[in-house]
Amino acid sequence: MHPRKEFQNIKERELKNINDRLLSLWSRESRLSGPIDGMDIELKLRDLAEHAGARDRNILYGIASLVTADFGPKQRKILFEWLNEIEESTPWGPRKRWRHFPPLQIGEAPQAEETT
Repeated sequence: MHPRKEFQNIKERELKNINDRLLSLWSRESRLSGPIDGMDIELKLRDLAEHAGARDRNILYGIASLVTADFGPKQRKILFEWLNEIEESTPWGPRKRWRHFPPLQIGEAPQAEETT
């Protein structure tokens, strides 16, 4: 590939990543300016769980009504801000997820790949 074409491809990919990041930040900041309900907390917790490598995509599904019933508006706002702070401190980009690796069998040691 010609260096100019390769540079153009890299530039377009990075601009898309930057725009995605800005949209994500804008979405989070706009959420912080309004009232927080149980669904906001549920979605934030599920996003963080996915980022952490949770195997169950439906983890914490349906807790929104419990959060709304058990936490007052001020408590939900503080909890959401803490969760948002955690999310903002996590690295962006491709994530290694342990669940994508095949599990070891009991008594089986991990084997190093042969290099030639």
